Amino acid sequence: MTETIILFLLALMILGSLIALESKDILSSVIAMGAVGFMLSAIFLILRAPDIAMVQVVIEILTLI
Repeated sequence: MTETIILFLLALMILGSLIALESKDILSSVIAMGAVGFMLSAIFLILRAPDIAMVQVVIEILTLI
């Protein structure tokens, strides 16, 4: 069950990365990359690594600012 959720999140991460690459608007690219980072932190939470997930969220927020 967790493998299915992780594969779904990975597919969404790939889709978000493609949207960020192909977008003409800078705001859309930033939002897409933010979504990719937050999906990665969700994967870390599923894999029972909450400390790494919190660090990922903080780094993602600081990078996007």
